This record gives sequence, structure tokens and C-alpha cells, in this order.
Amino acid sequence: MITLQPEVVQNQPAFVLGSSGWAQTRQAEFTARIGSAAPRQFFFSYVRQYAHGDINDAGSYLGNSPSPVIQSNLIASLPSEIPNRFLFWGTYGNLPHKVTLSPHIEYRNGFPYQPTNVYQQWVPLTGPQSRYPNHFSLDMRVSKDVQVNLQHAVRLSFTVRNLTNHFNPLEVHSNLADPQYGRFFGNYDRKFLLDFGTSCSKPRAMSNYGNRRLAWWSPTLFHRSHFVWEPGSVRFRCPKLPTVADRSSAITF
Repeated sequence: MITLQPEVVQNQPAFVLGSSGWAQTRQAEFTARIGSAAPRQFFFSYVRQYAHGDINDAGSYLGNSPSPVIQSNLIASLPSEIPNRFLFWGTYGNLPHKVTLSPHIEYRNGFPYQPTNVYQQWVPLTGPQSRYPNHFSLDMRVSKDVQVNLQHAVRLSFTVRNLTNHFNPLEVHSNLADPQYGRFFGNYDRKFLLDFGTSCSKPRAMSNYGNRRLAWWSPTLFHRSHFVWEPGSVRFRCPKLPTVADRSSAITF
């Protein structure tokens, strides 16, 4: 592991990259499938993980949002360690009116974090590793395919992210000198998405639809776009497909 830490080199303070970093990760996973038919299949996964080592990984100080403070090295639980993680997902189709349910449930331990003192230095722990609260997320998608004709189909779906609106914090006040030390904040609230997808087996010319212009290019794959509804905002998203050969449609305003 490449580490970055402050040192004194030739009587001068310096940030030194070293290759003597150490990390150990052990993981065991159990996966099970319920149901043999594709329209009605569910999967369950449990992962047990242990990850310990130097937390001054050089990668945490590089990139678009590097850490602003470089601290002396410390051996502790790695920032990505999740001791226990449960996942349940799948599809339940062939319901009346050709409706399909697709649940996704995740329950896991929170990520670890390391307290700092007033000088932004790591504080070694004498007890259990400090962690974010346990994470719980229940997502549900309800979809229905509508066959327009032999060559065209439309898929409508309604998705709810974080159905229970469980508080899954993103940040924590980790400085011991902070009056709000230990307080968690930031969260992805419940979100609703209305998706529509289209598939077509023959290319079509440009056409106008209200004040929007639609263009189709050799659409051989299923294309998805969606509206996102959150309190106070509605957004339209048309994701970009990876290659020219895979393009199916585009919408301009």
C-alpha cells in the first residue's frame, strides 16, 4: 500500500510517499437464489468482512475531492470496512395486468470513521471502532410493459428510493473539540422516479412532439429515461448511452 504522511527530511518538513503501508482484508460471502423461473426470482446475499490497516492511503489525498489535511499514519479499520451486509433483491412478475415488482433491500453496518483532535490529528481509540449508524434502504419498483405493435413497446415504471425514509447519514462531526461531536448529518430522503422506456426495431426519421424534437437511430436496444420527483423539484433525465452502436434515441428541448 502507498501511504502519504508528514515527515522531516534533511531538517525540512515534507510529505513523503512510502510503499511500506500495510492492509489486510478478509471476506466471506453467502448467496442464495429463491425460485427457478426468471419472472419470479429472488436473491439473498450475506457478506462478512474484516479490513484493517494503515488509513493514510495515498489515494485519499488525490482526486477531485482530496483530504485537505495530511496526518500522521494510524492503523485502524479501513474506511470501506463493512463487517456485516445483507442484500435481498429480485423480481416478481406475471401479476395481473402484466405488472412486475422489483424490490431491493439492503441492511449493513455503518462505515467506520476516526475521531480527530483540535489540531486535526488522528486520535487512537481504546474501545470499539467509531462507526456511522446502521444503514437500511428499501427500494421498490413497479413496472409494466405496453406493447404498442409488433415492433414497438413502451415500459412504464414507478420507483421509490428509500421507501421507509430511513436516516442514513453521509457525514459526521468527528472532531473532539467540536461541540456537536458525534452528530451525524446529511441524508438521501425518500425519492420518487417515473421511468419510461422505448424499444423499436426499425429506424425512424426526425419528428416533432409538442415543443420537443425526437430522433431515433437504429434502435435495437431498450432505452430508458426518467422523471425524478423530489420535494420542490422535478427533473428530466435522458442518460447517454456508451457507444454509437448502442444509441437508441435522444431528446432535445
